[in-house]
Amino acid sequence: MITMKADKRRGTSESFFMVFVIYEGKSMGILKFIPIEEESSDIKEKVLGYWTRRSGSFSASKSEEAGSSKAGLWQEELTGKLPDGAELSVLDVGCGAGYFEMILAPLGYKMTGIDLTPDMILEGKKNVQGCPGPAPELLVMD
Repeated sequence: MITMKADKRRGTSESFFMVFVIYEGKSMGILKFIPIEEESSDIKEKVLGYWTRRSGSFSASKSEEAGSSKAGLWQEELTGKLPDGAELSVLDVGCGAGYFEMILAPLGYKMTGIDLTPDMILEGKKNVQGCPGPAPELLVMD
C-alpha cells in the first residue's frame, strides 16, 4: 500500500506530504517528500471531477468483479489477516462503488464505506442493495 501523510519537516515551518510504502503493517520507507506548496490548490476538485466522470463505468466493472473468482481471492486474503470468529466493523476509506462492501458484508462484517464522490456513493448504494449479511452503510465524506 502506498500512503501519504501531511507533516512538518523537523526544525522548519515547511509543510509537506510524505509518501511512503506500507507492507504487512510495517513502513518500508519513504518514497518522496512533496512540499504542500507544490500540490495543486484544486486537487480536491480534480479528484472529484475524475471519479464523478468514471463512476458509472467503474461501478459496472467492480460489480462484475464482485461476482468473479477475483472476489474470492480478496476474501481469502483479507479474512486470513483477521481474527477468527470476531464480529468486526470495517471502515473502507475511499470506498468508491462499494466493492469491499459487496464482498465482505456477506461474510458478516459490518461495513461502512466513505468516499469524497457523491456519484460513487450512489453507485455503491445500488451495488450493495440486497447484498446478504449486515447492510453496508455508505456515506459521502471528505
